[in-house]
Amino acid sequence: MGKCFSVIIPNTYKLNCFIMGPAAVGKTMILYTLKLGEANTRNWNPTPAYNFEVNKQTMSHGAKCEMHMWDLSGSPGNRALWPMYYNAVENANVLIFVVNANDRRQAENCRGEFQKLVHESAFIHAQKLVVNNVHRPADERMTKDDVYEVLGIDSLDHQTQEIDIIEMNASNYELVKDIEVKILNYFQMKLRGRAN
Repeated sequence: MGKCFSVIIPNTYKLNCFIMGPAAVGKTMILYTLKLGEANTRNWNPTPAYNFEVNKQTMSHGAKCEMHMWDLSGSPGNRALWPMYYNAVENANVLIFVVNANDRRQAENCRGEFQKLVHESAFIHAQKLVVNNVHRPADERMTKDDVYEVLGIDSLDHQTQEIDIIEMNASNYELVKDIEVKILNYFQMKLRGRAN
C-alpha cells in the first residue's frame, strides 16, 4: 500500500478512488456526473452496497490513466464494511469524502469516521479531498472554513492535514470535473517526482 499507483500496461496507470461519506450527500451523483460527462439531475436511489465505474483519461504528458472509482454506501449499517473495499485493493490512491453543505449536524456526526479514515494505513499516502456538496443555496450552508472546523481538519497531524476542500454542486459537470482535474494534476506531479 505504500506505492503511489499501479501500472496496468506500459504508459497506463490505475488509480483507485474511494468516494465515501454519510448517506444522501451526493456521492453517486458525483460518480455518474463524471462517468456521463454531463450535468446530472437524476434522483439516485440509495446505494445498497457500492457502485463501481472506470473513467479513462489521458494526462498532459500522454500517459493513460484509468480511474477506478468506488462509490461506497453511506448508510450506517454499510459504513462498517468500508475497510473491506479499500483494504482489498493494491493501492488506495484517492479518498474523496463528501458532506452535505446544508446539513451541519450530519457532518458533525461524521467527524469521527472521517478522522479514522484519514489515519487508516490504506490512505496514508493517498490524495485526500473533501467535497462540500451544496444541494441548494441557503444562508445556513457550511463554508469551506466551516467544513475545516466541523471535520476537525485543523486538529490532524501534519501527515494527514494536507486535505483539499472543494465546494460544488454535484449535478454540475463543470464543477465536478474539477475533482478529476485535481486528481490527475496530483498524480502527474507524483510521476514527475518519481522520475527525478
